[in-house]
Amino acid sequence: MKKSIILSIVILSMIFLTCSNPFKENEFQINYGVDGTKASLITIENAAGGTSQYSNVNLPWQKTLTRKFKKNDFVYISAMNDGKGIITVYIYKNGILFKSASSQGQIAIAEVSGSL
Repeated sequence: MKKSIILSIVILSMIFLTCSNPFKENEFQINYGVDGTKASLITIENAAGGTSQYSNVNLPWQKTLTRKFKKNDFVYISAMNDGKGIITVYIYKNGILFKSASSQGQIAIAEVSGSL
């Protein structure tokens, strides 16, 4: 009787420990970037899950975030030019291009977003 209880506890423990969590955290490095002539406003999803804004930015511009992301965490960047030219935004995940977009003209806005 004792052996079967101990065996049951061991088997249940092994099952519990081997179950995978679908929301297991992974560490990613996210690089946000903007290219163009000059950006009057850049907005990003920051490491805390909120937004950060930068104004009157000389380009090229880059911001690197490293934190523990969960599956489907949101990343976002938008940039508005200073009234002329092309503006391009991009997001790299662990050094590989994840998303990018460009816009051109007066008061052009380029933005990309996605779930990891």
